[in-house]
Amino acid sequence: MEIGSGPIGSCSKEHQKIFQEWFNYADSDGDGRITGNDAAKFFAISKLSRPELKLIEVNTTEIITNC
Repeated sequence: MEIGSGPIGSCSKEHQKIFQEWFNYADSDGDGRITGNDAAKFFAISKLSRPELKLIEVNTTEIITNC
């Protein structure tokens, strides 16, 4: 995945680098996409409960937009 225009592209270079590193880590097969399986494995690392993980989905757009 390349960070370009759009919400993430408007973030600082430091934040873009962090997002890219996490994306690359989550994209286990390197195809530039994060599948449901990739996401499940990635979020399992956090050891967060399912209700806590649901909050991430709700707040993701706000976080990326206001980075």
